[in-house]
Amino acid sequence: MIRRLAAAALPLFLLAACADDQSPTRPAGFWFTAPRNDEIRLEALDRARAVDPCALVPRAELEKIAPIRSVENDDRDSCEAELGSAEANKGIELDWAVVFATVQEGAKSAKTTIAGTDVLLAGDKDNIPEDQFAKLVQRNCTATAQFPAGAALMLFVTTPLGTEPCDLGEKVLGTAIAEFLKEPARGTSPDTAATVLDATADPCDVLPQLGVTVNAADRRMRTCDFTYKGDEISLRYEYDERDTIPGHDGPPLDLGGSYPVYRDVSGDDPDDFHFYTAVIGPEINPATADPTFGPRVPTVSVTGKNDEVLTEVLRRTLTLFP
Repeated sequence: MIRRLAAAALPLFLLAACADDQSPTRPAGFWFTAPRNDEIRLEALDRARAVDPCALVPRAELEKIAPIRSVENDDRDSCEAELGSAEANKGIELDWAVVFATVQEGAKSAKTTIAGTDVLLAGDKDNIPEDQFAKLVQRNCTATAQFPAGAALMLFVTTPLGTEPCDLGEKVLGTAIAEFLKEPARGTSPDTAATVLDATADPCDVLPQLGVTVNAADRRMRTCDFTYKGDEISLRYEYDERDTIPGHDGPPLDLGGSYPVYRDVSGDDPDDFHFYTAVIGPEINPATADPTFGPRVPTVSVTGKNDEVLTEVLRRTLTLFP
């Protein structure tokens, strides 16, 4: 979800490296205190990763909005729910995620405070031309909550015409803020999947094996970007829809391990990016799999330009998993 949510929200908000916020009006507590050093910053990142995303908006709260059609843990740090009517454009969809970045205002938005937390609400009506707004078949709003410790919550709301999605967004985000401050552990929600990625949640865990370091301020929830042997590497832990994995339609590579690995290249130029993706666990919620793209699977993927470097990084990373 967060890929789709981020794409939808991009005109509205920008994500940047975490910045310190020393506002004297903040409530007390870990999440309302800006990190004083890298050790605390990394602690905040680890604690954010450990939060159960689907538990941030419990089913009991969703039921108060409309009957639940589905709740799905679509990535390690995100969840989505479909509520109300199944008729096209008549239902409600909520997509939310925990991120670790500073959300910077990039559009017309209403600013408010919920439980001492800065909140931005950016609705479609205020951010697209009037003629385009008149052609909408649904309403939408992007809502964010920023914690000084570095974590943020992002929520994308889709509602039928005749509704005000930001009103619902503010209400749901208030629930998510209250639950996030309790730090519900993974497994709190029955809708959150348990996968092999839970064993090693930090994609930068392989760096000591490579003799590489990354600044604490540059680390993210499920991505680790670094330079190794002259190649710019992006290492990711994700839940990918099976048929969207680059190279999935070809035979898997044999890298000497127990996981199938797929390779793809973005083009024919020698300077194009190469993609290696290992599927490291069984399908997640196969009964509700997308009919077009297939079920989600936990993956470890690396992107760069040097095949030898990429295969080494991937091999070493896969040794971290049982």
